[in-house]
Amino acid sequence: MHTFILTRVRGDCITGQSHKRESKVMKLVWDDTKNMRNQRKHGLAFDAMIRFDLGWAICVDAQVIDHEEREQWIGPIGSRLVTVIAVGPVDNALRLISLRRATNHEIALWKQEFQNEPSPED
Repeated sequence: MHTFILTRVRGDCITGQSHKRESKVMKLVWDDTKNMRNQRKHGLAFDAMIRFDLGWAICVDAQVIDHEEREQWIGPIGSRLVTVIAVGPVDNALRLISLRRATNHEIALWKQEFQNEPSPED
């Protein structure tokens, strides 16, 4: 289990349009075997999420699979946009399922959401 400062957007995953940022300590957890598979398949290790800024992220999907709510987020890690699928928070922890580069369609969704915001690197 890893602990890091997570900038979390207030509001509901699907309907929340709030860009109010708040810092919150969250734990990030994952299965090591799944992390290795993700690295081989997508070239990204889950510990890269330490740099993921949820303050500049949007949640584009939420669904219940196997009795747990999974959320799909698009947001930056440095200058690269990625898509992450996570479960949680449960007991103040997010469990990572997948981390990959965002598709062109996902990048367009992200740009549409933040087109009038100053860039995260400002």
